[in-house]
Amino acid sequence: MFMVHFNRKQVIYDVMFKMDIITKIKKWWDGEYVAAKNNPGDSVIFIGGSYERHWSSRFAHTLFEFWIKHWKVLLPIIAGAFVALFIHFDSKTTSKSKQEKTNSISKEVFHNKSPQSTEDRSLKLSKELKQNNN
Repeated sequence: MFMVHFNRKQVIYDVMFKMDIITKIKKWWDGEYVAAKNNPGDSVIFIGGSYERHWSSRFAHTLFEFWIKHWKVLLPIIAGAFVALFIHFDSKTTSKSKQEKTNSISKEVFHNKSPQSTEDRSLKLSKELKQNNN
């Protein structure tokens, strides 16, 4: 039978550490609760308060709310940008040398003044392309 032994103190520490991080993130996200200010001499008493967020939490909330409102437009734009960047950087590395070889072969074939037939040129071109691709 297969048994796993845990160090109980380490597991408890890990769980408490993770919970501590989660509570800190929640506190940062919600902000600090500030009770309503009441003047001691007034006959009016305000009950309640509000949460004051850190500037980075306000910025994160703004981004999140913008995403929630406009995700249908933003998602294709972001996906399209990633695809465009991938195509751009992927094609730059491999296709330049292939384009140069193809251009040199096409110049040689189409601007050749020798009395070769078009069948001989196409055979030569296909052989050279196969060699360049390998």
